[in-house]
Amino acid sequence: MTSPIHSNQARHWLQSHLRLAVVVSVLLMAVLLGIVYLVIIGPAVNRQFNSVMVVTCLINAQVVIFADNNGDGLQQSGENDIAGVTVTFTSDNADFPQIRASDSSGLASISIDDYCNAYNPLLINVTLPIGYTATTPLNFGPYYISNLGNAPPANPPPPIPKVVYVGLHKN
Repeated sequence: MTSPIHSNQARHWLQSHLRLAVVVSVLLMAVLLGIVYLVIIGPAVNRQFNSVMVVTCLINAQVVIFADNNGDGLQQSGENDIAGVTVTFTSDNADFPQIRASDSSGLASISIDDYCNAYNPLLINVTLPIGYTATTPLNFGPYYISNLGNAPPANPPPPIPKVVYVGLHKN
């Protein structure tokens, strides 16, 4: 039979070790949370952008390439779209240049949500395929890419049109 002294000592020993286990668990949790903050959360919150206001620009541009059979520069009924024509979109933004080939509907397009500075001209260049003559211009722009954080330049170029049409006549 155990004496009451021994059972009190065991109870005291158990209580003190449980307190110690709780304190160690809390300290380990605090250390773990600190590491998570330093490695994952902190860098995202404190990201520096060289003291420049960062603004997002949504850049949408569409080019339709069509077979201009009568050479008038306008797409008419029966003048089909041309696939596989290279279109280059150029700007000062980091995600440029963007090179696209027109699809089966003659469409080459971009849609980019990018960081931009105060003035972001967009240039569009269509590469003339062998065996074709252009009936419309092949180079377009500069177009002004607007953003919400900066005023436009004094005499800005026009905004990006909804669709740019390029006519090609087969030689």
